[in-house]
Amino acid sequence: REVGIRRAYAAVTRWDYAAAIEQFEKLQIEAQPASYANTVLRVNYAGALVAERSFEKARPILDSLLDECRRERYRLLENVVHELRVQ
Repeated sequence: REVGIRRAYAAVTRWDYAAAIEQFEKLQIEAQPASYANTVLRVNYAGALVAERSFEKARPILDSLLDECRRERYRLLENVVHELRVQ
Protein backbone atom coordinates (compact mmCIF):
# COMPACT_ATOMS: atom_id res chain seq x y z
CA ARG A 1 0.00 0.00 0.00
CA GLU A 2 2.77 2.48 0.89
CA VAL A 3 4.46 1.90 -2.46
CA GLY A 4 1.20 2.64 -4.27
CA ILE A 5 0.70 5.82 -2.27
CA ARG A 6 4.23 6.98 -3.08
CA ARG A 7 3.73 6.20 -6.77
CA ALA A 8 0.47 8.14 -6.84
CA TYR A 9 2.02 11.20 -5.20
CA ALA A 10 5.10 10.96 -7.43
CA ALA A 11 2.81 11.05 -10.47
CA VAL A 12 0.99 14.09 -9.08
CA THR A 13 4.30 15.94 -8.61
CA ARG A 14 5.05 15.26 -12.30
CA TRP A 15 1.56 16.49 -13.23
CA ASP A 16 0.92 13.02 -14.64
CA TYR A 17 -2.63 12.87 -13.36
CA ALA A 18 -3.62 9.88 -15.51
CA ALA A 19 -0.90 7.78 -13.85
CA ALA A 20 -1.89 9.15 -10.44
CA ILE A 21 -5.52 8.18 -11.01
CA GLU A 22 -4.43 4.67 -11.97
CA GLN A 23 -2.43 4.36 -8.74
CA PHE A 24 -5.21 5.81 -6.57
CA GLU A 25 -7.69 3.36 -8.10
CA LYS A 26 -5.35 0.42 -7.48
CA LEU A 27 -5.26 1.45 -3.81
CA GLN A 28 -9.06 1.14 -3.65
CA ILE A 29 -9.13 4.17 -1.36
CA GLU A 30 -12.91 4.41 -1.49
CA ALA A 31 -13.12 1.05 0.29
CA GLN A 32 -10.56 1.84 3.00
CA PRO A 33 -11.58 2.65 6.59
CA ALA A 34 -12.20 6.31 7.35
CA SER A 35 -9.20 8.22 8.64
CA TYR A 36 -7.63 11.62 8.09
CA ALA A 37 -4.87 10.05 5.97
CA ASN A 38 -7.41 8.26 3.77
CA THR A 39 -9.41 11.47 3.41
CA VAL A 40 -6.26 13.24 2.19
CA LEU A 41 -5.75 10.44 -0.36
CA ARG A 42 -9.35 10.79 -1.56
CA VAL A 43 -9.00 14.57 -1.90
CA ASN A 44 -5.89 14.08 -4.01
CA TYR A 45 -7.65 11.43 -6.08
CA ALA A 46 -10.57 13.80 -6.68
CA GLY A 47 -8.11 16.57 -7.58
CA ALA A 48 -6.46 14.35 -10.16
CA LEU A 49 -9.87 13.50 -11.63
CA VAL A 50 -10.73 17.20 -11.87
CA ALA A 51 -7.37 17.95 -13.50
CA GLU A 52 -8.12 15.25 -16.08
CA ARG A 53 -11.63 16.69 -16.56
CA SER A 54 -13.33 13.52 -15.31
CA PHE A 55 -16.01 15.62 -13.68
CA GLU A 56 -18.72 12.95 -13.69
CA LYS A 57 -16.45 10.61 -11.76
CA ALA A 58 -15.16 13.34 -9.43
CA ARG A 59 -18.56 14.81 -8.46
CA PRO A 60 -19.83 11.98 -6.20
CA ILE A 61 -16.42 11.67 -4.54
CA LEU A 62 -16.34 15.41 -3.89
CA ASP A 63 -19.89 15.34 -2.51
CA SER A 64 -18.96 12.51 -0.15
CA LEU A 65 -15.75 14.29 0.86
CA LEU A 66 -17.60 17.51 1.61
CA ASP A 67 -19.95 15.67 3.98
CA GLU A 68 -17.06 13.84 5.63
CA CYS A 69 -14.92 16.96 6.04
CA ARG A 70 -17.81 18.85 7.61
CA ARG A 71 -18.68 15.97 9.94
CA GLU A 72 -15.06 15.41 11.04
CA ARG A 73 -14.23 19.14 11.06
CA TYR A 74 -11.37 18.82 8.59
CA ARG A 75 -11.59 22.52 7.74
CA LEU A 76 -8.52 22.76 5.51
CA LEU A 77 -9.58 19.75 3.48
CA GLU A 78 -13.12 21.10 3.31
CA ASN A 79 -11.76 24.27 1.72
CA VAL A 80 -9.81 22.24 -0.83
CA VAL A 81 -12.95 20.25 -1.68
CA HIS A 82 -14.90 23.49 -2.21
CA GLU A 83 -12.18 24.72 -4.54
CA LEU A 84 -12.22 21.51 -6.55
CA ARG A 85 -16.01 21.59 -6.83
CA VAL A 86 -16.00 24.98 -8.55
CA GLN A 87 -13.42 24.07 -11.17
